[in-house]
Amino acid sequence: ECNQQLSKQIAQEEIVRQLSDYLNNPVKGISFYKRKICTQWNDPYYGCSALVSVDSDVNAIGLTEYLLEKGDGIIGFLSVFQFVVYTGLLLYLLICYEKSEFYNHIIIVVILGGFLFSILWEANSRYVFPYFTMMLPVSVLGWKAFSVRVFNKLER
Repeated sequence: ECNQQLSKQIAQEEIVRQLSDYLNNPVKGISFYKRKICTQWNDPYYGCSALVSVDSDVNAIGLTEYLLEKGDGIIGFLSVFQFVVYTGLLLYLLICYEKSEFYNHIIIVVILGGFLFSILWEANSRYVFPYFTMMLPVSVLGWKAFSVRVFNKLER
């Protein structure tokens, strides 16, 4: 009945109940957050496949139908691409992070903040897509630093 105080109280009680449940049963908490992270950050379609209309009037050329029919190949490609980008981000963090100036790390702070926010907030994987696009240049820097190290070791 639009009672803000009662809604706030119920929400706070539910948060406390759920957190205490996870603390008393850590396996349940780990399982919940594992599923949450995987459904949000490991969906190479970023929720777009659920939002696509297959109505022929809207999609006169049939592109949507074609993509949905060929979904296995496309999702395989996108999964590999996502893995390459995530690995490049990890390489950047391992190789380049300490060498860079602070202002170069702002994008990492934004990505980390988005990750933490998505863990706390009920979010759909489509909200991860902007963070993924921010990871692209950082990933390239990570792969570049990695390849430079590999080629330097090969030259010795």
